[in-house]
Parts: sequence; structure tokens; C-alpha cells
Amino acid sequence: MIESILMKADTSACICDFDDPYDDYIVYCNMEIYGIPEDLPDIDKDDICRGSTEKAVKLGTVTGMLVLGSQAEKTDMDIYEICDSIDGYAEHIYSALSEDNGPLGYNPYYDFFCISDIEMQDEYNEDDLKLRIIESLPEFLLCAYHVFPDIIAVSPEPLEYEKPVLQEFKERMAVEIAAGNMDNFLVNLEQSNDEDYEDEVKLMLDEDQFNYLLGRRVKGESYPESAKDKEVWELYSRAGFYEHLNTRVLFQHCHDNCFE
Repeated sequence: MIESILMKADTSACICDFDDPYDDYIVYCNMEIYGIPEDLPDIDKDDICRGSTEKAVKLGTVTGMLVLGSQAEKTDMDIYEICDSIDGYAEHIYSALSEDNGPLGYNPYYDFFCISDIEMQDEYNEDDLKLRIIESLPEFLLCAYHVFPDIIAVSPEPLEYEKPVLQEFKERMAVEIAAGNMDNFLVNLEQSNDEDYEDEVKLMLDEDQFNYLLGRRVKGESYPESAKDKEVWELYSRAGFYEHLNTRVLFQHCHDNCFE
């Protein structure tokens, strides 16, 4: 029986990149989660609480991205551009939660954490332990990265399913439209910068087609209800997460459950 859980984070040294300032607003997080066995002697429990994990048991690892919206606001940076530039998963989360009066539409400068994965050790792969880990994430992030997030979000992977025929057609059409017009300016691409290239492609495609081409989230599209992994969704529901519209992105306002 696990009495309590604790976290040990990978907080690698940071190098400021003045050529790519977007990097400074997304923190990649890797948190190893340990448990303190109930029957462990008090002296060993004290050692664990002081930072030793020798007598603790490893439960799993949480990985994700902490997007520092509050810091971007201070420097007048665009959060969507940051997410889009750095990571497709962060772009997907931000796009979904800013849609139609979502929490990031209401306040685009929230600090939010995107859960990428919770990988449990086989012998501790239990929903109740996962639940305790998810509920502890705000405090873990504050302890390791000195940020208590406003929102924690996740986009659970779907079960295997077939995309609608119309969606596949739209995706292929976007690629073919772009490819069919590329010859007009590919010879001049070496003299162009990336922004010139992107602007020219935008002229060929509408917004949805351009997003298909770049692998971005397309507003209003998501996997079907039948492709939801019910066990995963039930776990996050127990932890107080809600789906925003039908985006298949679940989120929780952390301050609603602050240090309960």
C-alpha cells in the first residue's frame, strides 16, 4: 500500500536562445513519481522527504509542456504563435481551448500545462494511483518549475477509427492544391525567407486547407464519440476534468481545487 506520493523532476539547465525567443515560453517537463510504502520505517520515510529516493518505489513518469502565458503577456508575445512554432500538441490544445469562449479564449494568457503522457510502472498501473498523481500535478509543477498553472489540459489518444471520407478528401485536396502551384515559385524559394514562403502558400489555400497542410488542428473537427477510450476519459472525469465542446480536449481549472 502506498501511503503518499512525491515527485522528482528533471530541471535541466536553460540556455537563452535569442534567435528563437519562442523557446523561452514553453517548458518541457519530465517528472518521475515515487511512492512511500506504508510499512516503511519512519527513519526511511524521513530520508525520502529530505530528497532521497533510495527506499521509495517508482510509480511512473509524467511528461508534458508548461506554457507560460503570463510571461508572454509581459513581453507582448502571441501565445498561439508560440505554440504553433514550438510544438504541434501545444498548438492543438491552445486551438481547442480558445475556440468559442473556451478558457483560453476568455484569457489567452493563462499558464497551462499540457499532459503528454502518464506512464506507470507495470506493478503500479492502477487508476487510483493515477488519479492521485493527476490531482497532485499543480503542486508538483509549483514545486519543480515554480509555476502553479491556471489550467491543466490533455487530449487523450483515440481508439483506432476510420476518418470520414470528406475529411480525408479535404486533406488530400489541400496537399494537391499546394503541390500543383508550387512550381510557380520553387525556383525562387532559395532567395525567399520562410515568411515569404508561408504567405505565398496561404494565398493558394483557405484557412482549413492551410491548417491541413501544416498538420494543425482544424476548427470543428475531432474524432468520433465511438473512438473515445472510455477508461481514460472516466479517469480524467474523476479528477475533475471537462471536455470543451466536442474538441476531445479535457481541461481543469486548477485554482478551483487549489490545495484541497
